[in-house]
Amino acid sequence: MKLREHPLMICGGIVNWPPIWIWTGGERNERPCGEIVLIKVELSLLDPRRLFLTIQYNDSEYMGCLLFDDATFCRDI
Repeated sequence: MKLREHPLMICGGIVNWPPIWIWTGGERNERPCGEIVLIKVELSLLDPRRLFLTIQYNDSEYMGCLLFDDATFCRDI
């Protein structure tokens, strides 16, 4: 099973993948699609149901946030 298709990849009944990617710097602001490189995953210090992802796409970096209903599943990721 692909992670994005896991039944616990939801928040409030809404599928949480793909996140909205926010450009944080680099060559230019494009819409990431296709092959991306995951650089960092951080668990929120304020909300145990929130993960921050940093990716690289075409020499630029982007950050996205995943929200979950299940805090244990969020930590497991």
